[in-house]
Amino acid sequence: MAYIQFSLLHIPAHVMVGNSLSNEVREHWFTPAHILGGWGLRLASQQRAAEQPARSVQRAPDDHSSRRTSVTEARVVGEQLTLF
Repeated sequence: MAYIQFSLLHIPAHVMVGNSLSNEVREHWFTPAHILGGWGLRLASQQRAAEQPARSVQRAPDDHSSRRTSVTEARVVGEQLTLF
């Protein structure tokens, strides 16, 4: 039922079929919106970006003083995406 609702509402989702009590997963179902939207590649590139270390960037000196700023290019990515 969840797969049907996600598909009809065009929500990119990954539905896992199994037993939640024993943590057993039998099947993985991807909705058409997930496949057509390229979410597999998006999530993989986001995961790679999160694993890269942060770089330090030297800013140009101001009139007052020179400052060193740490710039993080990768966002912190949670294990689960939410709609809200």
